[in-house]
Amino acid sequence: MSVSHASLSGASVHESKGIETASAGQVYVANGSGSGAWTATTSLSTPFTAAFFHAYHNTAQTLANDAFTTLFLNTEVVDDLSITVSSGNIPLAAGTYYIKASLPVIGKGMGQIGFYNNSDSTFSVMGSHVQTDNSDEASVIGASILLCEGRFTIAATKTYSLRARRLGDVRMKAAESGFTSVFTQLYLWKLV
Repeated sequence: MSVSHASLSGASVHESKGIETASAGQVYVANGSGSGAWTATTSLSTPFTAAFFHAYHNTAQTLANDAFTTLFLNTEVVDDLSITVSSGNIPLAAGTYYIKASLPVIGKGMGQIGFYNNSDSTFSVMGSHVQTDNSDEASVIGASILLCEGRFTIAATKTYSLRARRLGDVRMKAAESGFTSVFTQLYLWKLV
């Protein structure tokens, strides 16, 4: 005789114990002692409830040669973190964050982008050096994207900035007529 899984209860349930009494939108959170409790996802400080910030800059900036330039953000897309960016400065409250930032460049040389902790004078996340070999203003073929991506934790409020540098003739491509220009982009998630 076969038994439908839907009709099982108590100790016969193959799902997590107590699933039949859990409410919609709850997950089982282990307590580390062999037990746990059903908890609403809205009460968790995890990526399930991560707050998100996305902004970009729509004007090309000149990058200093062999020195880091602060990149500006002038267009907010999403701001769950209540961030007010001013002159490239990005204030962040204590917590754990995940960042992804990008900057398209052309020219001949190398470039790099990083997320700089102005308060502590150090980079929290640094992208790799990227080689680019295209100086054709009329084409984006061969253009390179400078990227930095990673996770970091701060114990107190700090001020950050996106910074980029170049070696050689690396620059942002001029804006194209009829297109929305998007240069520097910042995606930031507060995880905890």
